[in-house]
Amino acid sequence: MEKLTANEQRIINSLCKNNDCGAETKDELKADNMTWFNEVDIQTMGFSKHQAAGYMSSLQKKGLITDNEDGNEWSWYVTDDGIDLSNLS
Repeated sequence: MEKLTANEQRIINSLCKNNDCGAETKDELKADNMTWFNEVDIQTMGFSKHQAAGYMSSLQKKGLITDNEDGNEWSWYVTDDGIDLSNLS
C-alpha cells in the first residue's frame, strides 16, 4: 500500500468525497467512478498551481490518479487504488 503525505491524503479524500455521482461508499464510487477533476480543483484546496501539478504528478506515479488521455481538461480521475485509500466507508 502506498504511503501518502498528509496533503496527498487530503486531496484523495476530497476528490472522492466530492464525486459527481453521489456515491457515499468506496464500493458505490468504484461502480460509478465520477471523480473527474483537473488542476484547478486541487488549487481550490489552497494549493498553488505549481503545488497542484506536483501533487498530481506524485499521485499519478503512485497509481492513485490517472488521465484517460482524451485531451479533455476533465480527464483526470481517482483510480480504484486511490478510492481504496480514501476516507469513504
